[in-house]
Amino acid sequence: PYKEPDWGGICEKKYSFEIVKSGAVIDTYDLTSKSSHVVGRLPTCDHCMEHPSLSRYHAVLQYCAVANDRHPIGWYLYDLDSTHGTTVNKYQVKGRVFTPLKVGYVVKFAGSTRLHILQGPDEDQDEESTLSIAEIRAQSAQHIAEKEARENMEEGEGDKTEGDSGCSWGITEDAPPDMELNPFTIGEAKNEKLYLDDPKKALKGFFEREG
Repeated sequence: PYKEPDWGGICEKKYSFEIVKSGAVIDTYDLTSKSSHVVGRLPTCDHCMEHPSLSRYHAVLQYCAVANDRHPIGWYLYDLDSTHGTTVNKYQVKGRVFTPLKVGYVVKFAGSTRLHILQGPDEDQDEESTLSIAEIRAQSAQHIAEKEARENMEEGEGDKTEGDSGCSWGITEDAPPDMELNPFTIGEAKNEKLYLDDPKKALKGFFEREG
């Protein structure tokens, strides 16, 4: 389903993905063995992920070894027109487009809760990013803890309100969908152009929101 571009090649430097779930590192994926890595649900993929929201062939991680006017040397993400998409720093990327990745960027495939954080040489970090990988993980864990605390508080208030109001006669208001809890929610498409036009600015906004 994918043809490697002429500028592709094996990366000579040490790169990997740190896979984080609920703020904790659960695995790593080495990127140095091949010039391109297919991500998807099928066991034949280089990086197989079993989450049902992923497409069979979901995306490709491609290294550029020969720079040109459009593609500097580095890693790129190429979404294979997947059903539920891929996000980089919470921004949905376009299908069939090479999206540049920098050290510290956070990739999320479809509705999977696993975050893939790119690790590599310090010189490949985004110039405007001052957060370390450890700080990104810590912020992720803090964000999850605060979210759970808010949910528990809302549930407690809901139980109290229901007890005070007595019988509801079977009529309830439809709650608005929680985009963060929907496993198939992919990010805000309206911000897609912002990321593609200025990924550094988009990354800075991502860190500010998560902080």
